Amino acid sequence: MLVTGHTGFEGAWLSRSLRLPGAQVTGPSLPPSTEPSLFALAGLADDTDSSFGSIVDRSVVDEVVAAAQPTVILHLAAQALVSASYEDPADTFATNVAGTANMLNVGRSAPDLRAIVSVTSDKCYEKWEWDWGHREFDPMGGHDPYSESKGCAELVTAAMRRSFFEQGGTVGVATARAGNVIVGGARPTTTPGRSLGSSSPWPTGGAGTPPGASSGTVRTRPPC
Repeated sequence: MLVTGHTGFEGAWLSRSLRLPGAQVTGPSLPPSTEPSLFALAGLADDTDSSFGSIVDRSVVDEVVAAAQPTVILHLAAQALVSASYEDPADTFATNVAGTANMLNVGRSAPDLRAIVSVTSDKCYEKWEWDWGHREFDPMGGHDPYSESKGCAELVTAAMRRSFFEQGGTVGVATARAGNVIVGGARPTTTPGRSLGSSSPWPTGGAGTPPGASSGTVRTRPPC
């Protein structure tokens, strides 16, 4: 299993969940951005085959996939913060759009590959300000660079799937549109309305865990 972004929040939880039943996990990612990090605390530094580098660099992606020869690619690497997308929109588009294209492109030549799942976001939809939920076939879009980059990642994945993967029929390609996940190990955020701490209305059981969840694993396994 190749998990991009395995040093990040959801990527680390996903990698740990895959390792528990014995899956071999390889991860191209940037180094952990916090100290301590969930990646280190979960033992993934010693339990996965890690390669540190940016997915925007095609040579990094090509080298990791060639060495790992994965059967499944789970693409979670991303610039994942709306606030950061305002500070550096070019980096957000490079990582979330070009990085996704690089992962899909290298998958075309991976001989043992059977599936690619590209994780985007529930923010990928055009914002209509209506009173009901989005449907999967609603138009992609977004008012901020982060949301738009995730809509672009959906379009890139669809184009690559139709152009290269549907013809042979041996590799399944899909996207998963993730929402916010509240779980132990999350990086603190100063975004209004998004932080969980001492002022949270929820009593916590551990690292910001809502009532009824004894650990982060409980809350994270369903989306993973």
